[in-house]
Amino acid sequence: MAKLKIISQSLPTRCEICHQTDQFDAETGYCSRCFVVIVGENPSINLSKIESNEKIFTKTKKISKPKEVTLEVNNNGITISYSTFDKDTVLGLSVFLLVISAIIYFGFYWVGGVLALMMGYALLATVLNTRVIKVDKDKIDVLEGPFPMGINKEVKVNLIKHLFYKKNSLDDYQLQAVLINNNVIEILPNIITKKIAKYLKSQIEKYLDIPEKPN
Repeated sequence: MAKLKIISQSLPTRCEICHQTDQFDAETGYCSRCFVVIVGENPSINLSKIESNEKIFTKTKKISKPKEVTLEVNNNGITISYSTFDKDTVLGLSVFLLVISAIIYFGFYWVGGVLALMMGYALLATVLNTRVIKVDKDKIDVLEGPFPMGINKEVKVNLIKHLFYKKNSLDDYQLQAVLINNNVIEILPNIITKKIAKYLKSQIEKYLDIPEKPN
């Protein structure tokens, strides 16, 4: 009888339940949509049917702090901050400004001027802004400055059932929360990398002791 030889092994690339990739973490095998973990050779293990999830999650890799992120812990809670600077966004906005300059050059002063102000403001905000997420036992405060971008908000902790992050069409990520009434709200938009989104989620869950439960 011929022997079966394993040539190579790799991490799964999608959830074995929903077959999607957007909320699947290949490193941990965790899908926040289906709340399952793919463990070794076992088929999907539904954690909602297991009394204690701790043993399974201790097998997953520890989420390290991205170098762009600062974490401060004190008696009142935790504060997580990071710069919004993203070279791809800056490049895209710079190209838009060049196009707008051409519009102004050909005589469309009002249109070009308004667009130039909008793009210039967005460019400054992307380069200079810092996002700050303050978490205590009562609320999550999201702040961005010095240039306001309309994302500042306060979310009451007692309304949150669990957190998850998802990929946007623009290749960035959102941190969202499922509330106790099963509505979904956005906590933080336009997170520049998956690593930052994952770290934010893990630190907020850890501090608030929010269980990772299905939607």
